[in-house]
Amino acid sequence: MPNNILNPFATLPIWKHFLEVTKDQPDEQSMVIKHIEHALPLLERIPLAFPFYTLHNSQHQYNILHLIGEILDPRLNELTGLETAMIILSAVYHDIGMVYSPADLQKIVTEPEFLDFLSENTSANLQFEENGKQPTEELINWYCRWAHAKRVWPFLQQADERIPIVWEGVPFRDELGNVCESHNEPADVIKNDDLKFSNSFLGKCDLKFCALLLRLGDILDFDDTRSPRGLYEFLGLDKAKRTGEVISNEEWRKHMSAKGFAIDRTGKRPGLRFIAVPEHPKVEVGIRDFLKIIENELNACARLLHFCSPRWSDFELPEEMNLEGIKSKNYRSGNYHFSLAENDVMKLLTGEGIYNDDYIFLRELLQNAIDTSRHREFRERLTTAGFQASPIVVSNFTDQEGYQWIRIDDFGMGMTLDIIEKHLLKKGQSYYNSDSFKLEKLAIKEKVNADFVPISRFGIGLLSCFISGDRIEISTLHKDDLQNPYRLSVEGRNGFFTLQSKKARHIPAPMPAEYGPETGFRQQAGTSIAVRITTNKEYEGFDVKRHLEKYLMAPPVPVKYDSVQVGGDFELLTKEPWTTAQSFDLEEEFVERVRTLTDLPFEKGIKVSILPINLTNDALSSNIKGQLVITYIDINGQELGSDEKISFTLESHEENQMKVRCTRRIQDGSNSTENQETLDVSFLMEHLQIPKEITSYPYYYNPYHLNSLRFSHNGIMIPSESELFALNRGLINNHVSSWGHMNNFNFICTGLIYFQDELLPKLTVSRNEVREMTYPTIAHMLSAMRALNGLLYVEPKLDQYHFFDKLERDVKYTSGDIKESRFYEDNRDFWNDRIEVSTVEGTLTIRELVEKSPQRLQVYLGSHSSRFYQTLINYVLEENFDIEAEDYEEDGYRHLRYFVTKRSRPLPEMVLGFDPLTFVDISNSSLLKLGKNININHSFVKWYAAAYPILNAEYFHYSKQLIYGLYGNYSSIRPDTQKINRILEKLRSILPPDLRPPKDIDLSMDDLGIKD
Repeated sequence: MPNNILNPFATLPIWKHFLEVTKDQPDEQSMVIKHIEHALPLLERIPLAFPFYTLHNSQHQYNILHLIGEILDPRLNELTGLETAMIILSAVYHDIGMVYSPADLQKIVTEPEFLDFLSENTSANLQFEENGKQPTEELINWYCRWAHAKRVWPFLQQADERIPIVWEGVPFRDELGNVCESHNEPADVIKNDDLKFSNSFLGKCDLKFCALLLRLGDILDFDDTRSPRGLYEFLGLDKAKRTGEVISNEEWRKHMSAKGFAIDRTGKRPGLRFIAVPEHPKVEVGIRDFLKIIENELNACARLLHFCSPRWSDFELPEEMNLEGIKSKNYRSGNYHFSLAENDVMKLLTGEGIYNDDYIFLRELLQNAIDTSRHREFRERLTTAGFQASPIVVSNFTDQEGYQWIRIDDFGMGMTLDIIEKHLLKKGQSYYNSDSFKLEKLAIKEKVNADFVPISRFGIGLLSCFISGDRIEISTLHKDDLQNPYRLSVEGRNGFFTLQSKKARHIPAPMPAEYGPETGFRQQAGTSIAVRITTNKEYEGFDVKRHLEKYLMAPPVPVKYDSVQVGGDFELLTKEPWTTAQSFDLEEEFVERVRTLTDLPFEKGIKVSILPINLTNDALSSNIKGQLVITYIDINGQELGSDEKISFTLESHEENQMKVRCTRRIQDGSNSTENQETLDVSFLMEHLQIPKEITSYPYYYNPYHLNSLRFSHNGIMIPSESELFALNRGLINNHVSSWGHMNNFNFICTGLIYFQDELLPKLTVSRNEVREMTYPTIAHMLSAMRALNGLLYVEPKLDQYHFFDKLERDVKYTSGDIKESRFYEDNRDFWNDRIEVSTVEGTLTIRELVEKSPQRLQVYLGSHSSRFYQTLINYVLEENFDIEAEDYEEDGYRHLRYFVTKRSRPLPEMVLGFDPLTFVDISNSSLLKLGKNININHSFVKWYAAAYPILNAEYFHYSKQLIYGLYGNYSSIRPDTQKINRILEKLRSILPPDLRPPKDIDLSMDDLGIKD
């Protein structure tokens, strides 16, 4: 018989009982001991794969068996030998599935259970898909926790082959495996499956009761014996940064604070007394939350007892938990954390704090209707090519009681009960931010190669109805659940929703409608929302159509009011050119008058030209569409030069009227007079044919705005009144204005720029202001407008892309932003053929330069007025070539010559954080910085490159200051080496030892070639 001293359970009452009750069964005793000796060493390997988990070794099994013994006492001696063996072996084997070798971890994706795991866990599936169908470390850990109970089977099979799991000649491996696996399943699985969990196995073993005890022993093992502080500190969990390590840190801190459970038998029924000494309120909250889970498990096991054998069905489990033993350490215990005053927050979300428009709810509901209709289109097109959602219908009516209603009907996806409960009723949790939707979106994109990014982002749009409404009625039916329509009613922003469903056989309340209330549930997929307008928001002359025109611009799903489409026809506004390229010679009599006025010859006359730009055709992405029409004065190459006295203007003051005006200003001392010649060119209106939705705009004093750009995202108007979208009048067509004149009005630009899906400027929550223009949005818009380069006369042969005066200023142009946008990578052929670089061997396109495979070919880096274009060129060079610079001196100044070589080495990660070509290999200089370039060979930069990942992740502002400090600041261009050195000194105390900056990289002006 094996030596019992090797058995770590030898001192436990349950083990002593096992030896006593099986004293006449030496083979059975030996079998159990051999399995203990086989399994425990395997459990010691769990930390090899999961070093940050609390311990699952023999200490855990010891604790479980100790707790089971405590729970059973004084009825421990009633266990049969087989029941005792089942409990001991299940305690030993239940976590064996956590043993993974490195090879096992590599092939988990091939396990059949992995697909089950993904199908059961939406968030996990999303994580897997977003990572290119490769498991992340976090996902691997998650799966292994989920699957570990199921993995008991291969271990048992292997063990059974070596040491047969037999009791009195009868195999019981399957029964043992079922008990082990059940600890990670709901208790009802045990209760409802009499085949797997017989309460009279071999007439000697109640498997239900054994499974119950394993569950309780496992979950009650909550103390510091599984989380030694020394190991915690060795693992560095107190400094955890990554998600998985942070979670492990929280688990360890809970266990280290817990002193465990004790059975209290002083009352009529046994209870549980728990002791813990948390050192932080967050740890205490975590402990108390886990104790609630334990309480639920106790209740589930109490119900399960009724299905056990008569021997055990009357067993008294611990009934209550005494938590008086939770004592805070050095802080006052309490639920102290930020919370929200619900009523005040609801007032904020439905008041002027966010929205400045009483009827903004119309826009919010239209956004939702467009989103769900487009979602329906994407879904249907997976099986039905060309499917188009039915138009959205808006109606405005008065009910029999005199209340005014606005109703919006869409025929999109509709809502399920899950969507209603988790998103419609839970503000701030938009369905379009849910893992379920994101996962579906990935599946759609994979099949139709199109991305769908909704307008709605915040999940608070429905609340805006209560700015002007006092009641909301909703009728909805989801496309995938056509048998379960729902009706909802709510009165007031703090009111309770009344939910009615066909499935529950409710009789739905009538739905308010234009021609009388509708009875019954909705029959077609989609959603109808009716809002009753509160009387203090009503006024005579209220015009719903006018509001709709204010919010809508080229909706991709038609929106109808009174059977008339509102917001314009999507195809007409975005896809079909409104006019053709044309030029018109102005009357010679007018030209002669201008010659007399200006004393200029105008030998080729004066023209007015029309330049249409088809953004839909010219864009490099299908997510930008639209049409532009530039009408401009063309003086056929005549140079006005820098004559500030002469200017031309093209005017559109009233509908169907246009004029050309030439002005000459005469200065006589302090007096200034202007002489003008004017010509009516209203005939141009016949040729422009600009849709009325572009030129008319509600709430403008002038009802006709020819000189205007409209911006739309997925059909909802983007505010464009700010100077952000003002065209660069100082540069466009500047031949016909005073030199550099910022009030150049010799051209008129009219059009629509339609952004779709991910090409969206960042807007405020209220969508009434553009907060930020992102790189991909800017890049695709400017490239789609590239035909305008022909009107930038600074250097006609060079692309400039400087179409807006202020639009590019605050956009981030780092190499990382450009790379993440894939703007170049997805359009490599286009840009490689278009971008030209001057070299000592002549001008070459990027394609020609790449094909040349240059070896240190000198290039000349030009300077473009458009920051977008200059950084794009620099990025393309940085991506394709090794860039080397050579320092030289000329006329007392230091300069750099640049050379390109076929790429031979990867770029360091740090370059992604800054503008392209910030870091350059300056081969013949020891200086840190020359001009705008930083020397990648300097010891300071070499340290920075090594430390960049952690600097960027955890010390972002210090990371930027270390580099930007080399350029000076707003008050001085002199580098601030003292500030940089102060940051370096601070980093020496907080960075990991191997990444701390050495003292010898502290900077002086000598590093920059500057004499004090």
